Amino acid sequence: MYNSYILTKNSINFRFNGMDCTVTADHKNFKEIRDKLLNENYKGASNLILGKRLEIQKFGGFKLNQFKQLEYDGAIIPEGLMNIIFKFKEKKLSFDPFENFWKRLRNNCSERVKNELFRFIQNCGFSITEDGCFIAYKRITHDFKDVKSKKFDNSIGKIVSMPREEVSDDSSVACAKGLHVAAYSYLANYSGDRIIEVKVDPADVVSIPTDYNDSKMRVCKYKVIKEFEMGNNPHVNIEEVVKDPVYLDDEDFSKVKNFKRIAVKTFKVKRISKGRLLLKKEIMQNFGLKKNDWVYATIAEDKIICFKKEFQDYQVKYKVDSDLNIRLSKSFLDQISENKQFKVSFEEEKIVISKL
Repeated sequence: MYNSYILTKNSINFRFNGMDCTVTADHKNFKEIRDKLLNENYKGASNLILGKRLEIQKFGGFKLNQFKQLEYDGAIIPEGLMNIIFKFKEKKLSFDPFENFWKRLRNNCSERVKNELFRFIQNCGFSITEDGCFIAYKRITHDFKDVKSKKFDNSIGKIVSMPREEVSDDSSVACAKGLHVAAYSYLANYSGDRIIEVKVDPADVVSIPTDYNDSKMRVCKYKVIKEFEMGNNPHVNIEEVVKDPVYLDDEDFSKVKNFKRIAVKTFKVKRISKGRLLLKKEIMQNFGLKKNDWVYATIAEDKIICFKKEFQDYQVKYKVDSDLNIRLSKSFLDQISENKQFKVSFEEEKIVISKL
């Protein structure tokens, strides 16, 4: 690569390995930089300007350019991915999953997906696997078929795919042809009896609709990993890179656990201060709710029935707080019982609260 420099009394301009650098006379290494350029030691001059920054930031296949951007084989890394790589470097954590993620993403033919996918993954709290894929969620029927066409088999271990050219790449259209996967927070908008975790290669993402707050996408291929245990919290910290062997071995499904459906799961919940009943984050997530959503409740047959959607005869409504909790009032609870403890269960998209 062609290297050159221009020296004046008060400044130095030089090009080294495609980088244009300018140094003024007030730089603390001005004289030493000039001397190294006069001896055609461009690398030495560059190190005096940038200090150890290039050396520090050259890890794996990534390097920092003069604009403080990360590059990989000459391609600029999106800002969100760059920042998390720097963060991992500072904390001395392995950033191999992100390098593997970028290698896969480079094979995606959509520039928009290349630029936006990592931001989408961060917003959704998806886990990135060590081989560079990510884990998303999907609702399916009780017999593991897709909800819409009921033609795709989503049994554990299956690879589901369709020709990429048949998947809509128009991000302005919310509902269009393709294989749909989503954030857990979006599943409340889907019908379906089961929830599965699916593994997606970044190269197979076709479009991210602009609606729904970046919480669903269309892909042309995914692998069904397991049925989702709804008591778990899928919104993991992005630093908690998945190390579950089920995500690392594409062929070994011996460790896959079949989880019970939430319809048979119950909780025992006690009243809190002022006689209220606290429905905690775990319950709200099982119900597919997120911050600032509303829960609409009524009383029927000595039970409190909670719904996600407003209906004509509801009696009270409660807003999900920032901690994903709601607190039912004492006066409302007392209409079914003055007990201190209640049973909370899930029945066909409803939360049912009854006395013990």
